[in-house]
Amino acid sequence: MSPQQATTGAGALLSFAQTQLSSRQKSELNSLIPGLSTLTGSGLLSSVENMESVKNAFASVGLDPALISQFAPVILNYLGTQGASSGLMSSLSSLWQ
Repeated sequence: MSPQQATTGAGALLSFAQTQLSSRQKSELNSLIPGLSTLTGSGLLSSVENMESVKNAFASVGLDPALISQFAPVILNYLGTQGASSGLMSSLSSLWQ
């Protein structure tokens, strides 16, 4: 997996999350991942509004959409180590299943 693929995969999931989370949870997510708005706000990732868009973003960089199930736990683990609230973790887990 290339750095571009990893960035696009994580960015797609996080972009989708930002379209679905409450304002409070979005703010928390932004505080836990420095530079998140830069990662998610440009190009292909600015229009990720559903899981189909996430799958399309994965496919656009040559990633099998089945890998979404491997990306989500890595991101959740990172957020957990950064002190994410249980509410945010629960919301993200539900979105990314």
